[in-house]
Amino acid sequence: MTEQPPPSSDTLYERFLRGCEQEHLFRGDTPVLVAVSGGVDSVVLAHLIAKAGIPFSIAHCNFHLRGDESDRDELFTQNLAHELGVEMHTEHFNTHSYAFNEGISIEMAARDLRYAWFSQLLKQHSYQCVATGHHADDQIETLLLNLIRGTGISGLRGMLPKTGQVVRPLLPFFRNEIQQYASANQIGWIEDTSNQEVEIRRNRIRHMMMPLVEEINPNYRMALLRTVQHIREAEIIYREKVEEKLATVVIYDRHDIKVSIPGLKSLKPLSTYLFELLSPYGFNASTLAEIEKGLDAISGKQYFSPSHRVVKDRDELIITVKSSTDDAEHWQYFLHEETDTMTRPLRLKCKTSTEEEYTLTPDPSTAALDFHKLTFPLTLRKWQTGDAFVPLGMQNRKKLSDLFSDLKLSLPEKERVWVILSGEQIVWVVGYRIDNRYRITEQTRTVFSITVE
Repeated sequence: MTEQPPPSSDTLYERFLRGCEQEHLFRGDTPVLVAVSGGVDSVVLAHLIAKAGIPFSIAHCNFHLRGDESDRDELFTQNLAHELGVEMHTEHFNTHSYAFNEGISIEMAARDLRYAWFSQLLKQHSYQCVATGHHADDQIETLLLNLIRGTGISGLRGMLPKTGQVVRPLLPFFRNEIQQYASANQIGWIEDTSNQEVEIRRNRIRHMMMPLVEEINPNYRMALLRTVQHIREAEIIYREKVEEKLATVVIYDRHDIKVSIPGLKSLKPLSTYLFELLSPYGFNASTLAEIEKGLDAISGKQYFSPSHRVVKDRDELIITVKSSTDDAEHWQYFLHEETDTMTRPLRLKCKTSTEEEYTLTPDPSTAALDFHKLTFPLTLRKWQTGDAFVPLGMQNRKKLSDLFSDLKLSLPEKERVWVILSGEQIVWVVGYRIDNRYRITEQTRTVFSITVE
């Protein structure tokens, strides 16, 4: 016989209230967004939040994966929102198309679409959080799923009651408790027939693996939940140590995250520290193994996750956000004679002064140019292969690629370089050097200065 939760004289509702207070899930009178599918878990959650007097709205996703059933679920949720007297948000998704385009599973596609939409609703309507109906059985399934596919300590401690703006008030309760509460309080719900489809990996764990585990240990649910709690507490100690060590090798600058390779290699076990450093940016196990193997490789090697890039540069790993796929690199912007400020793509301040008024500064963030040698409008664009200019103090042309090598710029630093041109000639490699032909001389009468912030 399966072990049940410890007996308690408190009702599920009372335990719900106490858990929300202990975990600080809700604050004040700011409305909450409740994700409702129509299943018993999310429906009971909506009723509990309504009974607690917490202001809320309902969010329902129609993924169009189950034909008429999907529309049935939407109609049921509309009736629930009407019954509880709350607003309902509904969104329709082309889930199959999104999964195909992204090369991911239907389950992952639905998750991505769902949480991206929730995030939009939170911003648009100023909800304090989104509450989901995840419960103790979901927690156990998640633990087993993570064990099978491989995970770090965060995967072993399962879902948290609160992660960012997502709260899970039902995590302490098992599915059968929630169903009993619904039946006792005459709360209706609908069954999702896809929950029986063993083609879905989570369902295979639920319907095929868990019954076998139960034969070995009928009380495995409570045992696994205790294990999750132990791991969660151990993780606090683990995180403190990992963050302390990584802080000695990681530098966060204005644009990038830079990691000392010699410092990283001094941390043992290296693979664990590398996992904790890079997995939050979406790097998977195989890519992490490549990065570790390439720590002694030549500069310029790049590794990609769906959202980020790691560049091997001399004695550093440089973590950057992946560039967008549009053609912004080829856009041009113009500075007219009367321009005094520019806010995009760079923050620039321009000023025209007489030679007597201007004080020359060695600051590379400011270019002082001879106004009468310039042809307006000036053009601002990203540097391009083959670009060359005459660096200040020199007489001969120099390729920008050679200048960058002399300056030992990393690949991400090179990619961020902009140039300003007068006609077809580069007058300033922004933030680095001006062209010698446009410098201030004894014959200069008017100075056009540009400062990048």
